[in-house]
Amino acid sequence: MKEEHNQINCPICLNESFLAIETGIHQCYYCLDEVQTDMTCTKGHVICQYCLNADFKHRVIRHCLKNKSDDPSIISNVFLSSFLDMKGETEEYFLITAVMVTAICNYKKHYSLKEALLEDSLNRFNTIPVQLVDQHGTSGAALAAGAFYRVVGANHMDEKKIWQNSNLLVSRCMDRIARLNTPPCMLRDILLVITICVDFVSETLLMNLPFPQRLVCQRNHSTYCPKEGCIFLDRSSKYPLFSGILGN
Repeated sequence: MKEEHNQINCPICLNESFLAIETGIHQCYYCLDEVQTDMTCTKGHVICQYCLNADFKHRVIRHCLKNKSDDPSIISNVFLSSFLDMKGETEEYFLITAVMVTAICNYKKHYSLKEALLEDSLNRFNTIPVQLVDQHGTSGAALAAGAFYRVVGANHMDEKKIWQNSNLLVSRCMDRIARLNTPPCMLRDILLVITICVDFVSETLLMNLPFPQRLVCQRNHSTYCPKEGCIFLDRSSKYPLFSGILGN
């Protein structure tokens, strides 16, 4: 018989209610590895010890290696909807780089190349000066996009064109974020830059990745959320984090 227990909050959904279950095998929320446990939150979330203890960037890579979706919104939603992640730290911009590299590898069914390209992505992202990002947060999102393009462009064009296009992508991201004229928000910048990357890939690499026509963010409970000034805010508050609903 199942019994409800009060434990520490679930790191994924912050749910306080846990269920004692018969010892069984469950999938890790991030890496999908099998986890043997006798306790889960009421929403079924389970995290393996490796993912729980890993830093954000390696948790992202571990998930991306297993994810087979070519829709960047689906890949990123795993992290953007988890309270274990997205705490406003500089390393979280790496999500942009990894998600876009993963989506393109999956789109082209180049699964065997994904690990090497994600490692290259991490190395390139780690060269971005932390002090620069900490003082100018918008640059972190834009430079993460540039790092992604440098990685995937290598198999599609010469170095001169990669250099030009990656700079064009960075400048486009910086320009569009600046034009919002709203208070800083890391989650908003990540959502916007991923959207820009999808459009840019279509323009320059002729790959039409599947993507919702509109993204909706529900993280509006945060004290740092710009609320009505955010382009990803849905006033009805009834849609999931990513939703393909139409509208302005």
